Amino acid sequence: MNDRTASPEEGKTPFSLPDFWKNNKGKIILLVLAAAAIAVCLFQCASKPEYDAYLLYAGPQYIDGETYRKILLSVSSLCAGKAEDPSSFAAAFDRITYVPRGLAEAYQEGGTYYNGARNAEAEETFRYTLAAGDYCILLLDPELYGSVAETGVFVALPDSVEADKRYDDYALRLSALPLYGQAGFSSLPEDTLLVLRDRSFLQSFLLNKAKRQQIYERQVSYFDLLAGIERP
Repeated sequence: MNDRTASPEEGKTPFSLPDFWKNNKGKIILLVLAAAAIAVCLFQCASKPEYDAYLLYAGPQYIDGETYRKILLSVSSLCAGKAEDPSSFAAAFDRITYVPRGLAEAYQEGGTYYNGARNAEAEETFRYTLAAGDYCILLLDPELYGSVAETGVFVALPDSVEADKRYDDYALRLSALPLYGQAGFSSLPEDTLLVLRDRSFLQSFLLNKAKRQQIYERQVSYFDLLAGIERP
């Protein structure tokens, strides 16, 4: 009787869970984090309320509660008539306080308190929000706009827009628009720019094509109302 233990086939190493973890733990951790991020994103998209219009301000002006409410009321008065149900029109309005570099230097030279770390976080938050794509109607500081303008994320203005209202081919000067006279908007800096974000690539993973198109077309129509644009 042969009681010898069979040897593993030559050239093959028996599977070992500890060794597998040791050799691949970096990849495993990244996969787990990616899966968790996708799960959180899907949960947030499924659970958050839907709005008619999505606006974002990013610039040096701190928007207090009263100004926030005034802007929402102005948006509602201008855009609700375009909604499917004007009586239930609701706009999402987020704001990010970001101090442009020129103003930050003036703060430091003048002895005004300035938190550079918090400002860097604000810029990172802006870029993340821009990539996520929920907010399509954007009110931006010129420096912040310029930092992302070359990425192709904004929609070109139609030829019908007058030259004195343009900052460039994609951005409008808020102070040159009737909108700047509306409650809340008049509190924003004169150099604030109004731009329209293009469709989000990220949202193509989270929404079906028809739903994504419907939501985006609404944003374009509300942007046109706020900007006073008539498209052919």
